[in-house]
Amino acid sequence: TAVNDLKKADDFKIYPNPSTDFITIESNSENSQKIREIEIVSVNGLILKNFNSNFERLNITDLAPGIYILKIKTDKRFYLKQIVKMSR
Repeated sequence: TAVNDLKKADDFKIYPNPSTDFITIESNSENSQKIREIEIVSVNGLILKNFNSNFERLNITDLAPGIYILKIKTDKRFYLKQIVKMSR
């Protein structure tokens, strides 16, 4: 993937962030792109969770509290967004 293909996830609304249990993903654009894959990656680059298809609500209850990268892959590009998992 070229650097130009990586974008901030401004085309998607991701909430609540921070979260303790679930994160919801909604398209912000009128030309909504089909999500192909979603990954939650540690700050060290380790893929911790992988969701195929159009998951719009992600369960993060099993992640330790901390900072993670949400990687959204569509037909055309990758989007990156920092998310925070808080303790209960």
